[in-house]
Amino acid sequence: MGGPANSASRLSYEVGNHQGTPTVSVKAGDLTYQRQYLDPFGKARGSNGRILA
Repeated sequence: MGGPANSASRLSYEVGNHQGTPTVSVKAGDLTYQRQYLDPFGKARGSNGRILA
């Protein structure tokens, strides 16, 4: 599990894949998560490369 990421007083943890790329973000307050999908070259997929719910 990766280290904490804090933005706008919202604590979350980033979880990396086997290559260390963060692909899942877990909110500490309610344990909800968001997953980011990447193409084979490591570029984020989705709307504007943002994390997908």
